Amino acid sequence: MKHICIVVLLATILSACSQTRPDSIDNPEVLYSSAANTLDVTRVELTDSSTTLHFNATFRPGWWIAISDKSYIISEGDTLPIVSAEGIIPGKKHIIPESGNDSFTLTFGAISPEALSLTFSEGPDGWTIAGIDLTGRGIKLPELPSSVSSAIKKPMSADPVMEVGKSTFHISILGYDTIMGKNFPVAIYSFAGNPQEEIITPDKDGKATLTATLYGTSRLRMEFPNAGIYTPPVLVAPGEEIEIWIDPRVTNAASRKRLGIADNALYLHDNGSYAPLNAAIALPTHRSFRINQDTPELADAWTLSSSHYADRIIDLHKRFSTAIDSLDADPAYRQYLHRQLDCDVLGAITGSRYLLGNTYYAAHPDFNGSPADSVASMTDTEFARIVTLVNPSDKGLLIADEVSQAIGGAATDWSKYSGCEGAVEYMLFDRLLARASTRILSDNDTAQMSGLKNSFYIAAVNDAAYATAKRIKELEKRITPTPDAPDDKLFDAIVAPHKGKVVLIDLWNTWCRPCREAIRHTEPLKNSELASDDIIWIYIADDSSDPAKYASMLPDIKGIHYRVSQEQIKAIRKQFKVDAIPYYILVDRTGKASGRPDFRDHEQLTAGILKAL
Repeated sequence: MKHICIVVLLATILSACSQTRPDSIDNPEVLYSSAANTLDVTRVELTDSSTTLHFNATFRPGWWIAISDKSYIISEGDTLPIVSAEGIIPGKKHIIPESGNDSFTLTFGAISPEALSLTFSEGPDGWTIAGIDLTGRGIKLPELPSSVSSAIKKPMSADPVMEVGKSTFHISILGYDTIMGKNFPVAIYSFAGNPQEEIITPDKDGKATLTATLYGTSRLRMEFPNAGIYTPPVLVAPGEEIEIWIDPRVTNAASRKRLGIADNALYLHDNGSYAPLNAAIALPTHRSFRINQDTPELADAWTLSSSHYADRIIDLHKRFSTAIDSLDADPAYRQYLHRQLDCDVLGAITGSRYLLGNTYYAAHPDFNGSPADSVASMTDTEFARIVTLVNPSDKGLLIADEVSQAIGGAATDWSKYSGCEGAVEYMLFDRLLARASTRILSDNDTAQMSGLKNSFYIAAVNDAAYATAKRIKELEKRITPTPDAPDDKLFDAIVAPHKGKVVLIDLWNTWCRPCREAIRHTEPLKNSELASDDIIWIYIADDSSDPAKYASMLPDIKGIHYRVSQEQIKAIRKQFKVDAIPYYILVDRTGKASGRPDFRDHEQLTAGILKAL
């Protein structure tokens, strides 16, 4: 009997040791979620035959959400489709009740008994909740190195650095898993011009290194491609070597709450010279002094005349300025808040049509037209009043978020207002840097360079132009030479060699996110439903596409690639009445070409090409 007891006890101990997870987990931690505050996993039930996820949905009462009927879970390399649902019908609109909260369950097949986490996904364009903990013990992530955690104690600076220099970023993603993606886009926004777009590929530990030329103080922002999540931008300076650590849990409100992470917790931690300021900007205080369409005091802005709208903006500036001055905060942070506020005031006037239009849409959710005739237009009088309040020539404003849109990107003739010479030069710089970053400068562009007096502006444009010329030279080795034909005959020359086959032309650009997503959808079709030597895929981008990003994307897009000029793409757009990109043109076996905007629906694209075959 004694021996039997020992055997039973040993079996019990072994059984306990082999049990790696419970059968159900309430309020599991998650690594990251693209569902933001809308969708939360509240319980996971695990059996030998199924995996059931309990969800809580929080959304505006009377509005709807939908769960794709193609949803699935991934665990231990297995992909399991949805089997059944309760409380919601996958693929159908689900109206949120008056309480603003609802719950439902989704059931999938059984996962491996050894699995310690799983990921829920609707697919590339839907919600993804990754790294759902199945142990009940929580997600353990590495501690930040002291070189980063102590960086916020350095003296704070809120001054823009007006230099051209290379910076190296050592990026680490905490808890990295390939489900987050393998290639991560990184956007770098300088004082002016278009953002630089780079791609990093983390190693198995989530580490990657990126070196980029910065044109003055810039903002770095990274995307989690599999979830549509963007990190908040952080300020970085040229000429520095910076560590950046990313905590993906901070994207999920429910996970933050369960982990005791504050709402103002940093998504990105860095040890650059702006680290203390980046930490301060993450505070809710920062958002309290912003002027945009979400500012409560502007909810009725669409009802105001131009003069009353300007009065409202001036009053907000006065009130917010007083509040900033009273903050018990680092003087550099207060200085930054003032500069951001001044930039917002300028943007509220130069971008008034956009801001007023958004407040109109918010008040008229069922309106489908343009609010242009229902909101005020700013006059020279309003611009002059704002200029006396905020100096658009102040170079300190260049550190502010969206300064390019507020001063440089707006169709504003600053030369009409006294003391705005700096703003006039900045607008020219903004325009020339954008062009120099993507294409060879024209003779007219070069002539306009004489209008730049600021040595930093001149150096930045020249450096960008040199780098672009070098990238284009490399790119030209990888694309098909454009036929030597008049602009209005170019399209015919491009498709002429392929008569007798079905040709699908995709008009796109690297900066067009819907274009990139569409390509991601169509690429697999070339090896499945549309795998045929009788189908020719042609991609046409214009010279507004960044050469570096263009070159990095080419290996993953099977087909013939052309890069055309602005004049050439205008002729093609005119020929087919192109309304937007992506835009598709189908050429049948006889050579007849027709514009097919309906191919933006990929089921229509597949059916249309198969029919033409």
